[in-house]
Amino acid sequence: MGKFRAYFLMIVFALFLSGCNSEPKEEENTVTEYFSEEKLKMPEELSSCFDFRCDDNGDYLAIGQALDQGTIAWKSQDEGKTWEAYRTLPEEWKKSLVTEAQFTEDGGIFCIIAKDALNMTDQVPPVCFIYVTPEGQFEEKKMAAEKDGLSDIVCQNGIVYGRNTNGIIKGYDYKTGEEKKSFGQSDMFVNQFTLAEDRIIAIGIDRVDQYDLNTGAVLETSEKMSSSFVELSSRSQGYNSKMCYDAAENVIFYIGIDGMFRYDIEKESLEQMLYGENHAFSDVKGYLTDVSMLDNKIVINYVDKNRKPIVWIYTYIEEGIQVKMVKELTVYSLWQDNMMQDLVNKFNSAQDKIHANYEYDVTWENGVTPNDAISKLNTKIAAGDGPDVLLLDKLNADSYIENGLLRNISSVLDEKEHYTNIAAPFERDGKIYGVPMEFHLMAIHAEKKAVNSIGSLGKLADYLENYHKAHPDRLTLDRWESDNYMEVFFQTYFPDLLEDGKLEKEELGDFYMNLERIHHVSEYDWTVNRTGEGNDMISLEHLWLSDNWWSEGILAMGELDVSISGVLGCDDVERLYYYGDIRKGLSYDYFRRDGKPIFVPRMILAASGNGRYGEEAEDFISYCLTSKAMKERMGGNGFPINREAFKYPFTLGIDDKETMKNSKGKEIELPCKSLPKKEQEKFFDMVDGLEEYTYIDTTIKEIVMEQAEKYINGEGTLEECTALAAEKVNLYQQE
Repeated sequence: MGKFRAYFLMIVFALFLSGCNSEPKEEENTVTEYFSEEKLKMPEELSSCFDFRCDDNGDYLAIGQALDQGTIAWKSQDEGKTWEAYRTLPEEWKKSLVTEAQFTEDGGIFCIIAKDALNMTDQVPPVCFIYVTPEGQFEEKKMAAEKDGLSDIVCQNGIVYGRNTNGIIKGYDYKTGEEKKSFGQSDMFVNQFTLAEDRIIAIGIDRVDQYDLNTGAVLETSEKMSSSFVELSSRSQGYNSKMCYDAAENVIFYIGIDGMFRYDIEKESLEQMLYGENHAFSDVKGYLTDVSMLDNKIVINYVDKNRKPIVWIYTYIEEGIQVKMVKELTVYSLWQDNMMQDLVNKFNSAQDKIHANYEYDVTWENGVTPNDAISKLNTKIAAGDGPDVLLLDKLNADSYIENGLLRNISSVLDEKEHYTNIAAPFERDGKIYGVPMEFHLMAIHAEKKAVNSIGSLGKLADYLENYHKAHPDRLTLDRWESDNYMEVFFQTYFPDLLEDGKLEKEELGDFYMNLERIHHVSEYDWTVNRTGEGNDMISLEHLWLSDNWWSEGILAMGELDVSISGVLGCDDVERLYYYGDIRKGLSYDYFRRDGKPIFVPRMILAASGNGRYGEEAEDFISYCLTSKAMKERMGGNGFPINREAFKYPFTLGIDDKETMKNSKGKEIELPCKSLPKKEQEKFFDMVDGLEEYTYIDTTIKEIVMEQAEKYINGEGTLEECTALAAEKVNLYQQE
C-alpha cells in the first residue's frame, strides 16, 4: 500500500486600506464614495468611444468607430439598451482610423482621422481634420495642426482646443480650420488640460498654469491647486488620466489611477470621490478616452484591455455610500502552474478585501514561445504595467534584480519560521528580492565506489563506464530516467563552467563528452521494448528533477545498479535510508559542491519594484510561506521553506509497505515508514546548513543542452556544438 500526504490551503488574510479625505470608515476596509455607477451597454461593433452626449430630446449620442463598417456616430432612444448608427464615413475614408473626436455645440462632430490607416502596414498615414456638419456633411479642413499635431481635443464656442507635440495648447475654428488662439506664454510643456468658463487649467511636470481663454494671458495659480494636481498627475504616470470642469459647482474632476477626485476652486480643497481599486476605469491595462459632464452627472469613456469601449455614468450622492475596498492583485508565472492557480483560488476564497488574478503566457498547447512571452512581460514591466507578484522560475532573476525591477521582500522571512538560507540565491547587499517556496536536493544511491566518484563528472563517467564493462548483463543506469539524472548533472557540474562569468568551449567540450559517455552506458529497463533505429538517441529539451520512486524501487529489487535522481520530499529521503536495508552493499549521498550539499530553489516568489500594491504583494507572499499554506498546498513538488511544514511529514510516524512489480512480474514489498528520530534530526541539521545552490538562467540551460543533444546524437561535431553554445551563452550574458 502506498503512502499519501495530501495538502490543502486555507488562507486568512486581512488588510487595512485608507483613503484620501474620506469620511470616517464605518468598519475596517470600508470607505465612503460619493457617486453611484451605471455601466451602459454599447454597440458590440465599437472599437472605441470618444465622446458621449444627450441631444435636446434626451436621446444618447456617442462617437465611436466600428472599423468594419466605417460608422462613427450612434444614437440610443432607450437609454442605451439599443443603438443605431447615424453617421458613417464617406467611401473615400472608409478605411481610415478615427483617432480623436468630439461633439460640437451646433450638433456636429469634429474628428481627427488617420487616412487609409486600415490599409497601410509600414507607412505613416496622413492626418486629416474633419468637421461633420449637423446635416451630416463631411468637410475636410486644412489646419496648421497637420505639422505639429493636435491631441486631447475639446470643442467649445466654435473652437477646437488641443495640445500639439510641443506641449502647447492651440485653438482652431473647427468650421474653417483657421488658427485662433495659442497658449504658450508660460513656456510650460502641458501634459493635460481642461477648459473652465473663462480660462484653461493646464498641468505640467512640476506646476499648474492657468491661461485667460480670451487673451491667453497667464493667470495666477494658487499653491494648493498646483501641488494638488501635480501630485495626482505624478501618481498617474503611465496612465491616460483625464479632467473635466463642472461649471455649476465651479469644481474640477480629476480621474486617474487612484480614482476620481474633486477640486473645489473657490474653497481650494481636494476630496476623493471614488477609489480606483473599486472601479475598472483605473485599470492601467486599458485607457481613458474622455471624461465629460452630462448635466449634473459625469460620463467616463474607457477602452479595456480587450480593446472594447466602456461608458459609465456617475450620479452624485451627497450623503455618500459605504463601500468595501477591493484591490486587484496580479500574480504571474511564465508557464501555467497548477500550484499557483490553487494558491490564488484559495486565497480569494478566504477573504474579500483583495482579489488576486493569476496570469500566465505559456502552456504546452497554446503555441506561445517563452521568448515571446518574456519579451511581452518585460515590455509591461518597463511601462509600469507589470504584475504585482512574479514567479521567477524560468525567468532571468539576476537581470530583474540588477536592474532594480524587484522589491526588497526581506520582511516576509523569519529565521524561526523559515529556512532563510534557501533565499540566498536572491540576496543582494543584505536584501532579499526573491523567496523560494520550495527547494530540491539531488542524490546518488549505489555501491560505495560510485558514491565516492561524484566529486567530478569525469570521475563519475569513468566509474560508470568501467562498471558497465565489468557487468554487461546488468542495468547500470535506466535510460527512462535520463530527464532526471541529466538534470542532476547539469545542476551539479555546469555552474563551475560559468564561475568566472564566461563559458569556455574547451571546458564545455569535457562536459559534453562526459554526458555522452554516461548516456552510452545507460539502457532502457524492461517495461517497454525499445529496439531498432533511434534507440540510442536522446532528448535533452525538457529536463527536470523528479522523485526517486521508480529508480529507488528497481534499485532495491536488484533490477538497477545506480540510482541518480532528484530528492523532492520526505518520501525520497526515506527511500534512500530504508532501501539500503533490502539490498546490502548500497550507500547514498547528496550531490555536493566543495563538499557541501547542493540545493535547487523553485517556486520563487518576487514582488514588482514598481507595482501598485507592493505591501499587498508582500502580504500575499508571506501567506504563501506560512505553515498552513505550505502543508495544504496542492501540487507541491519540493521541500517547503517553512520549518514546520518541512518537518511535518517526517513526524507522521508511518510504518507501512508499498509494492512494486519486478521484471518477472512478481510483486515485491518495500518499506514505507518514517525516518528514525535521530535520522530526522540529522537531516534537519543538514538543511539548516545548506549554502551551496544552483540557479542557472533557463535560457542558458536551453542553449547548452540543445547543443549537447546534437553532439550526443551525432548531429554535430564536438567543435561545432561547443563553439556555437559558448558563443550564444557569452553573447546572451553580455546583452
